[in-house]
Amino acid sequence: KIAAIELKNLISQELLQLYESIMESKNEIPCAKNITDKERGSLQWFIPRLGMERLEVKCTNMMQILHKEKGHWERVFNMHIGHYLGRQTNALPFDLLFKGLPEQLWQKHQGDSLSYQSILLGVAGFMGKHFNDNYNQSLKIEFLYFQKLYSLTSMDVSLWKYKGLRPHGFPPIRIIQFAELLSKQELNLDNLSSYENLAQVRNSLYLKNNQIVDIGDLHPIHSKSKLEPIQLSESMQNHLILNVIIPVLFAYGKYHQKEQVCDKTIEWLALLPAEDNKIIRIWDKLGIRAKNAEESQALLQLKNYYCIYKKCLECSIGNTILKKSLSS
Repeated sequence: KIAAIELKNLISQELLQLYESIMESKNEIPCAKNITDKERGSLQWFIPRLGMERLEVKCTNMMQILHKEKGHWERVFNMHIGHYLGRQTNALPFDLLFKGLPEQLWQKHQGDSLSYQSILLGVAGFMGKHFNDNYNQSLKIEFLYFQKLYSLTSMDVSLWKYKGLRPHGFPPIRIIQFAELLSKQELNLDNLSSYENLAQVRNSLYLKNNQIVDIGDLHPIHSKSKLEPIQLSESMQNHLILNVIIPVLFAYGKYHQKEQVCDKTIEWLALLPAEDNKIIRIWDKLGIRAKNAEESQALLQLKNYYCIYKKCLECSIGNTILKKSLSS
């Protein structure tokens, strides 16, 4: 005979019903209606763990990409800059743009922002029209030269999306910003890993070229003149530091066994402002407010890796709710 113990009558029916109601909940946060101040307080010790979990997930993803790129750290870094400049709207076109860039670009034209701009705008498909603006016309002439030299292929310009974007976020502006960042000789992982504070990191994202771009001349359809500066806004700097510099540097530090680099990135995370997105606003409505980027990243991890998969027994909020029911 196989010994067995029956638990059915040893667990309260109310606890089972509560657990079942959470499991069957259709809310984005399954336990939303059960959250009180006690549950919010339980997050104090859980938030740091969630923040580290999210960094580790990003680190794992980074290592997979590094393997595909044959250990080329700077290429992985630059690839992520483009991806996150595109945000969700144009992340994929930026990925395609980066893959279409010639390897020689990094060695032969480092520091030459004009060459970078002409090649990137040309490969992105924005150099296929006649320009009234002298600067854009000079970029086109430059691109036609590089097109023959490197056998470049231009993307279909219709891949770039404009819906919901403000002029300063239009693809041509982001591509020029990408070109300026790529051409900066000092923006590399060795330099970033040596920085001691966040101010130095921000300074590395400052574009020395204070160019004003005529969006109308580069827009594939509209020709209405609209001048926009290419300097990165503070919010875009925060976005790149949070989503590119910190996770890439964290992975870089782990790979090279430099604990001080990893520690710095965690400190910088706590100094950045909290993100403002759909998920963070859901938590905010439940009275759970992120004070900085470390906490907003933790709340993203909680939603995406616990709430979606209903891992309530592994969550401090879920445990507090169930224990409270048990004690009552």
